[in-house]
This record gives sequence, structure tokens and C-alpha cells, in this order.
Amino acid sequence: MRQASYEDPAALRASFEGAEQVLLVSGNDPTADVAGLHGNAIEAAAAAGVQRLVYTSQHAATPGNPYPPSRIHIATEEMLADSGIAWTSLRNAAYIAG
Repeated sequence: MRQASYEDPAALRASFEGAEQVLLVSGNDPTADVAGLHGNAIEAAAAAGVQRLVYTSQHAATPGNPYPPSRIHIATEEMLADSGIAWTSLRNAAYIAG
């Protein structure tokens, strides 16, 4: 079993070593720099040679979305786009209240 924390880039890199794909589950701690923590994971994945990141984003993660957590997902998707790693954003709308 591999364990790591988004707050520990060295442990993340070690955990990602040898992985072709990594699922990056978005954080939700309102007191944390969640986008920064996601950035730690993205950088560690790149350093470990991960070929694809799959990220649990949100529906309508686009500039201008008034839902405050959108900013986290927009920032994370920008980091993914700049990472040089192939990536997929899962924009699940199942959690949106109607």
C-alpha cells in the first residue's frame, strides 16, 4: 500500500513512482490552500513520470462561475494544462443541488 498527503510532495512523488495514471481527488477543506495542494500533487506526478492525471473537478468549472469552489477547480485545471502531463477532468454534475 502507498500512502501520501497533498501536503507532503516527497511522499506524493514516492507514492506515484511507477504509476502510469493517477486519480487526483479534489480536496474540500475550506481552510486550506486547496489549489496549492493540488499543485503539489501535479508537480509530484510530473516528477514521478506519471503519464496521465484524472482529476475530479466540477460541472461548469469555467471563469465567471459564481460558485466559490469553482475557482479551485479552474486553477487546478490550469495547472494541469501547464503540467505537460496528459489529463482528464471529470466534471460530474451529480453533486449539484437542483
